[in-house]
Amino acid sequence: MVTMLQKKILRDIKENRWAFLAIVCICSLGIALFSGINLYVSTVKNEVADYYEQANLADYWIYKVEVSDSDLNNIRSLTDIQEAQRRKVTDISLPGASGAVLHIHAVDEAAIINVPELLEGNLLDGSETNALLLDSRFAEAHDLSVGDIITTGESERQKEWLIKGIIRDVEYVYYAPEGLTVPEYHKYGFAYTNASALPDVAFNEIVLTVHEASNLSQEEISNKVRKTLEGANILSRHHQTSYRKVADAMTGVKQIGLLFSIAFFLTAALVTWITVSRMMENQRQHLGTLRSLGYSKKEITGRYALFGGLITIPSMILGWVIARYLIAEFLYGIGITYYTIDATGVTPFTLHFFLSVLCVAAVTCGAAMLSCRKLLKLTPASLMRPKPPAHGHRILLERITPFWRRLSFSGKIVTRNLFRNKARMLMGLVGIIGSTSLILCGFGLMNSINAMLDKAFDETVQYNVEIKLRTPSTGEQLSDIYDTLNSARNIDATMAFSVYLYGEDGNVQSPYLVVMDEGQKSLGFKDTKGNSVHFPEDGAFITPRMAAALGVDVGDTLTAQLLDGSIISLEVANIVDFPLGNEVYMGKTAFFKGIRSPVPGKNAADKRAGA
Repeated sequence: MVTMLQKKILRDIKENRWAFLAIVCICSLGIALFSGINLYVSTVKNEVADYYEQANLADYWIYKVEVSDSDLNNIRSLTDIQEAQRRKVTDISLPGASGAVLHIHAVDEAAIINVPELLEGNLLDGSETNALLLDSRFAEAHDLSVGDIITTGESERQKEWLIKGIIRDVEYVYYAPEGLTVPEYHKYGFAYTNASALPDVAFNEIVLTVHEASNLSQEEISNKVRKTLEGANILSRHHQTSYRKVADAMTGVKQIGLLFSIAFFLTAALVTWITVSRMMENQRQHLGTLRSLGYSKKEITGRYALFGGLITIPSMILGWVIARYLIAEFLYGIGITYYTIDATGVTPFTLHFFLSVLCVAAVTCGAAMLSCRKLLKLTPASLMRPKPPAHGHRILLERITPFWRRLSFSGKIVTRNLFRNKARMLMGLVGIIGSTSLILCGFGLMNSINAMLDKAFDETVQYNVEIKLRTPSTGEQLSDIYDTLNSARNIDATMAFSVYLYGEDGNVQSPYLVVMDEGQKSLGFKDTKGNSVHFPEDGAFITPRMAAALGVDVGDTLTAQLLDGSIISLEVANIVDFPLGNEVYMGKTAFFKGIRSPVPGKNAADKRAGA
């Protein structure tokens, strides 16, 4: 049964319906942003975590020039190692204008770690030498299906492969090779085949998992493996490209959602506080009458807290609808185009939704109760009398005589009123400053990105054309390309290949090492102070992001390892302000001084030409 006090609250809401509606909208947006973004993040993280568990994602990847049977047995004999399996890993190219590259994994037994998921066709039986299981996204991009034949290699090294199955793999939930920010399924893909199909390729990788009950840290396990396999490169799950990019993307989206949600909740708290405080001030005599009729402070406070409850309920419903069917669905639709996971749909509820509803209830009900409690401290007789005007006093601006004399009479009244209600003035300022900050933050972010791109492609990157070569080539072999580019103002030959950089405290990164002539003109390097720098005879250039990730500074020495076991000593000669990418750059002289074993036979060479 609706009591008199409840009827009164409903009448008050009707009289203040536009303010009530504004608070509901703000609270709904706060709930929608916080719960919607976290709904998307939770859905993707849970699906990816389930996929990792089902497919038995490796905890470590070990790369070595050649992995023998004894090497594999030595790794399996280590304590805390649950399973280990060796594989052949290599890249094969598809001839033609597409320039597509397949990253091939070859095993000599059924995969027990990083188990590929069969979507169409059949699995390999272990005896085929010309069959493979192809990446589903790559197959879709090239309009390939089970039973089709693809050709790889060049000239006499060409080989035809039968597509026996279409798969997706847990190692490639997000497949964007180093140097790319988004996947290009038309150019890059992966495949599985039998080890016998690649007789000329040695086993060069071990994948392993660690017992769940193991108490060893990542560094301790890595040290164990290094002692067992000298010259091996070790990559943990947290440094694996796909795992790291998915985790970083989810963290970034979650932080953005938290930032904007806090802004909306704070705005809702300010608006609610101002609205309820004003409503209470206008109803002083009503409160005094209720107290005189025998209603206790607890009853009156509880009924006015209903104001917050009536805001929370519609905000909860509207916020959930926006979160579930607009924000989460929109983000999920974008996410599954990049992540190779089952599109099972967004989870209806998560704990974050109830947490956001609790925050709204605390904000709105708390504001109503505090405003009511402040007035109820007065006696009923005081409440029934009109509120006495505040004592007048000189404000600070009145003491600044030249300024005060220039104000009109209306300006002086407005200024005095502002300083008379300091709490409301402060809340208004906070609301305006917060809203303006969000707008400026959005425009500032856009301008910063544009400025970064302008700086990258106008100042740092000074070439117009980049030609990537599939195999290393000498100057004589590239004579046709040089003849074609004879009108270019400058041509620089570079050598680029993936390395593993080991920094302080076991930090590992896997950037490209780019080797260039000391007199190159394709890239304009500047240090963090804006001064132009050139390649020294010793040392390499790294970016501030790489320096922070590895915990190093100028003068420190890094160890770089290639997949074939070659080791390069890199002294950090300078930290350069490179807006895009996270590569390591060094001159030829420093490269050949630092290398401690033969230069790798397979490099990704490229030419950069400035027109």
